[in-house]
This record gives sequence, structure tokens and C-alpha cells, in this order.
Amino acid sequence: MSGLIIANLLAEETWARRSATPNAVTLERLGLAAGLLSLFARDSADVLWIPPPIPLLPWRSASDLPQPHVQQERPAQPARDLLAWAATDATDAWRPVADASDRPDRTTGVGWLDDLWALPLASGAAGRRLASRAWTLALARRLGVALPGARMVADESGLTAHLAAGGARGSLSGSWVLKAPWSAAGRQRIVVRSDGPSIAQRRWMRTGFIRPEGLLFEPWMARRADFGCVGLADHNGVRLLGAHSQVVDAMGRFQGLTLWPGCRRPSELPPDILAPEAARRMDDAATAAGRALAEEGYAGPFGVDAWTYVDVEGRERFQPLGELNVRCTMGLVALAGIERLRLAADGRPWRLRFGSPPPPERAAKVLIDTGAAGAAWLEPG
Repeated sequence: MSGLIIANLLAEETWARRSATPNAVTLERLGLAAGLLSLFARDSADVLWIPPPIPLLPWRSASDLPQPHVQQERPAQPARDLLAWAATDATDAWRPVADASDRPDRTTGVGWLDDLWALPLASGAAGRRLASRAWTLALARRLGVALPGARMVADESGLTAHLAAGGARGSLSGSWVLKAPWSAAGRQRIVVRSDGPSIAQRRWMRTGFIRPEGLLFEPWMARRADFGCVGLADHNGVRLLGAHSQVVDAMGRFQGLTLWPGCRRPSELPPDILAPEAARRMDDAATAAGRALAEEGYAGPFGVDAWTYVDVEGRERFQPLGELNVRCTMGLVALAGIERLRLAADGRPWRLRFGSPPPPERAAKVLIDTGAAGAAWLEPG
């Protein structure tokens, strides 16, 4: 085997050491997303491994995109090159068998993607520690950009005390959210109204507080717009690769994103999309986050999420470091699609969408089509 792409999109479950399997709808979405990692392949000699329980959907991609071999069974041979969605304990066993000087000279034609292939995969222990929301909160405090009222809470008494001290005071509605230390895409969290948690939410809290890491508390802000930035970090420094706006639902779950080909950092987004001062702050936060990861010995991809919200006085605020993803992201996947398709940097936006295949008149570029399970495509915005 020449190269192995590990589509371990349930990395957060692995880091948290949760044994429960997501529901069928979530798994189907993950199956579609896993197929999109074919965009990272160099050619058909690479293998895209989609580990269970993520389903291997009957998908096809456009003929002008890379076509790696896709499988669900564990590869029988060690890889010469390795690229994983995230570094976990499970990926530690898949270290490349050859050093960089002995690897074949193969290319994707995309400079940053070739660099990603060349980076050594971080250890699972480092991935877990740096992906924790507790680590991100500590970083945000150090940078002076922590969300007002955000803190780790260890138990129900600590939560009660924090609420009594005004922990949710920053929320326009008085609502608040609890998040598991390792979670993604709006999973493993509860949003609690100002009148208190429901019976089901109290059960979730009790289960979450059993774990020694505790839960992340944040006031639930009235969000106006969401943004993301992806990059690579290693001992040589930080490189921001792309910035985008993104769509999330009312519960903060990812729905899609919009990219501008050639836009590498938030300050290059159109000013009517993100105000220049906010964009500068996001530039700084993303660069600082990548630098902090590199200082911890991490080498690999990362993504920063940010958003605007309305405070209790009705003023619009900007949160430049809302989430830090220490792994690949859908923003990075969409960027790979933009560059593999050689879409022109002419100022026109492109949206990554999911659902039933679009009609021809929308001039969409289909990335992957699974039939009944839906498709993913880029369409001009």
C-alpha cells in the first residue's frame, strides 16, 4: 500500500472513550463526509479507509477528482504514507514504515495538501490533550478572548454556584450550554433555557459529571453569523490556508459553508461578510492558536471557528476563538475540493452543500453522490 487515508471522523468519541454509537442519521451523515476525504488522495494507489461504525456508502465522485481505493476492512499492509482525519490512540499503530526520504515522489498538485501528507502524524495522546475544550478555554483566557462566563464545571454543585454568581448573565435569553470536553458538530451538548434543565437534560448532566474532566459551561449567545479558518501548524510555524463563512442550525450544528477561492485568511474575506476589525482579530486568534499548538509539539491541521453575537445590551460582539478543532475539518475538505477543481479566484463565492443532487441549472460541481444517502457539492454563490 502506498498511502493510507484514515477517515476516523468519530475521533471525539475515541478521545472521550465513549462506547455508545451515534444514531443512524448521524452515521449516514458521517458516511457521506468520510467519502469526501477522497479529495485528499493523490491517485488510485492511495487507500481511503472508513472504519466502522461509519458506513461505507455506495458513492461515486466526479471523473476529474482523485479515485482512491475505498474499503471498510482493516488494511492488511502497513502504509508508506499516512494521513488521518485526527490523531488518536488507534492511529498510533499506523505509523508509516518508511521515512520521508524513502517515500515515492507523488503529488496532489496542491502545495499545502502535499505538505499535509509529508507531516508526521501527531501522537494520539497529544491529539486528545490538545483537542480538549479545557485546553482551548485555557488558551482563550491566555489570549484574552475567552467568552464571558465560560468555565469548566466539575459537578452539579459547581454548576449551581456558577449560575448563582451570574455565569449565564452574558446571554440575552439567560440560556446556557454544557458541552462534553470532546465533542463535535453539535453532538454531546445540551442547551438549557433560563428556567432550568429538563428531566432528560439532568440525566445527561449526571452522566457527564461522572467523568473527571467535567463539562464546559458557556452562556448561550444570540449568534448572528459564523466563520471558520483552517491552517497547518508545525515547528516551522503557522500557515493559514483558507477562511470561510459557515451555516449552523439553531443548536449550533454544522450545515454547510461558503468559500472564496484564493481567500487564505479571515482578513481576506469580503468586508461585507466580516468587518475588517473582526477579521483582523480572527487572523490574530487563528495564528496564535496554531502557534500554541506548535509550541506543544503538535504538527498537523487545525481549524478555528468564530462568530458574531448580540450581547445583553443589544450590541453586536465578535468571538474570535469560539472552537478549536485539532484535526482536519470540513473547511479543509471544502478547500481541497476548490483547489482540486481549480475553481478561479475571481471573487465569486462557492458554497459547500449537502442533500439531494442539485439540478443542472445550478452549475454545481458534485464532489460525491451516494444516491439515496444524498450528495455533497460546490455551487456558485
